Amino acid sequence: MDTQVEDYIKSKKYKEKFEELRIDDTSIHDFIELSKSEDDKVRVRAIYALGKIAEKGFTSYKEEIIDTLVRGLRDSCDWVRGHAAHFLGRINHPEEKIIELFQDSCPWVRHKSAEAAGLIGMINPHFAEKAIPGLLRLLKDRSSYVQYIALEAVKKIADNNQEICKEVKDYLKSVLHEPRN
Repeated sequence: MDTQVEDYIKSKKYKEKFEELRIDDTSIHDFIELSKSEDDKVRVRAIYALGKIAEKGFTSYKEEIIDTLVRGLRDSCDWVRGHAAHFLGRINHPEEKIIELFQDSCPWVRHKSAEAAGLIGMINPHFAEKAIPGLLRLLKDRSSYVQYIALEAVKKIADNNQEICKEVKDYLKSVLHEPRN
């Protein structure tokens, strides 16, 4: 393993440390391998690094990076799932597993998946149609922050899609007219 990658993995401030990395094919390969580690912290840092690499537009190992991020959506660690969803949204990769994460037990993962769905749905009408029902359900999430992020995602999608905008308006009217307990 490249020593700079090793230093990054050991760093407590991995987000800041990422900016110091020299990204090349070797480091990308190392991060892909590290994403399979048994150690949650190692996987979190590897997924974060791969997401940042994808976001910056590196073309080396592009498909492998995306496959690794998609695999991260099914990880046992909340932080891996959240980072994977976040970066798939940032690179506009319409992975339907993101929508399934709307039901995740972790509020941060639900927040990150809703945010990702909003970004993807803004430019991908097919994905938006699949995401909207789940995003509307998240408006009633037990976490007020998840509700807020879901509302922002719905707004992003509705602003770019008239048909969905009508669906959202109809839904909101029905919610506003529901009797309160």
